[in-house]
Amino acid sequence: MKTGRNQPCPCSSGKKYKKRCLAKGKVSSDLLYRRLGEAHDRLAHSLMRYGFKEFGENALGFALDEFMAWPDGGTSDEDLADHQPLFYPWFIFNWEYETDPDLPPLDGPEDTTIAELYAVHKGNRLNHLEAQIIESTARQPFSFYEIRELYFHIYYSLMQPPELHNTDGDPLSFHTIYYEIESPELAFEQLKVLSVIDSGTELREAADLDESGRIIRVDIPWSRMGHKKNDDE
Repeated sequence: MKTGRNQPCPCSSGKKYKKRCLAKGKVSSDLLYRRLGEAHDRLAHSLMRYGFKEFGENALGFALDEFMAWPDGGTSDEDLADHQPLFYPWFIFNWEYETDPDLPPLDGPEDTTIAELYAVHKGNRLNHLEAQIIESTARQPFSFYEIRELYFHIYYSLMQPPELHNTDGDPLSFHTIYYEIESPELAFEQLKVLSVIDSGTELREAADLDESGRIIRVDIPWSRMGHKKNDDE
């Protein structure tokens, strides 16, 4: 956002840009970013309170259903927690209320965003940067559904575990193998060297023992020398 000569200076001095930082050269990007972040946080808090005041507490659930494309099982607090980084900005800057004949009506007007409604009724409370945020953010040319499709594509891709393959390209399958042994003690003595993290004494102390103090169950971590994780410990 370019600052006009007669607009308030981004440095928050209260003076016009031409009287403050214009003559000193370009305002640092770090300062502008910090001022923009502070203005956005203040504005988002005010818009959330105003949205609940105008549309009622049910507006959040109403909008979340639309955001999640009206799932058959409805939405939950978990959906809100998972998607709040995208949902909340959309809710205050882009969501437009539309009545649903199957649901109780909300209090606020249709076909306007919370941010636009706030600018009309509370515009005198906005500073120059806050007004620019609303003007730049509301009703972007990319539709919500275009952004939502990309967002959920990325989200569900991240939620899928990676598919592991061996050196021949075949998918790896994990198996649990069970062996019948005659002596747990003998097996322990032979296998304890697999762990470079814990000594044999430490492994025995964490093992399950019978009444005579002999091992009946023990976990032996299979580690190796030279592994970065083990070298750091």
